[in-house]
Amino acid sequence: MLSVSIVLIVFSLGLTFLFVFVYILYIAIKADHDEVKAGHIVALGKKLIENQPDKDYRLRLNRALTVASHRADVQIYILGGITGESSLSESRAGQRYLEESSIQARHIYIEEKSRDTLDNMKQLKSTTLISEKHIALITNRYHLARASIMAKGFGFEVERCAAEDSYSTGIIEIFRLFAETFFLHWYLSGRSFSRLTRNQRMLARIQ
Repeated sequence: MLSVSIVLIVFSLGLTFLFVFVYILYIAIKADHDEVKAGHIVALGKKLIENQPDKDYRLRLNRALTVASHRADVQIYILGGITGESSLSESRAGQRYLEESSIQARHIYIEEKSRDTLDNMKQLKSTTLISEKHIALITNRYHLARASIMAKGFGFEVERCAAEDSYSTGIIEIFRLFAETFFLHWYLSGRSFSRLTRNQRMLARIQ
């Protein structure tokens, strides 16, 4: 599928890559952060540093805290297994962070098998804990477009909820956008190719 993605970029003279980049940037800038209607809040995990959430992951968790503080009926789902050199899962670290901030454990559910964004959504779909498909998806602005498209691919109705109050520009953010563009272009290329060829094995991995 990576080869298909690269071929598309080459034969389109980079236009398909540019289109995906612009879309990701648009979502990063325009995404809401304070209007959440869904009762199921899904916060995506992120690779830990010495078993602790990094800055971006804390932003996601803090947004979940803000949403929960305004809604007594929300349930928070934190996704992410053990990655990198950590001995603690991303979701377990997130749970501890929220509990230290007075969120009651009975309102927090964790998933500890997934290792990347696509796997996050696959595991969320398979869980019996979530009772409906309407979710509010919390992640960083640069990651929102890819995460929400993958979630929709698994049948979820998604409210995008940005971890940050607003999008900030900078060299690091541009690098992140380019990385997200590469991964999303790869995903979309593979999905389109699988549908065109009716490759059920590949489709089963992404929806």
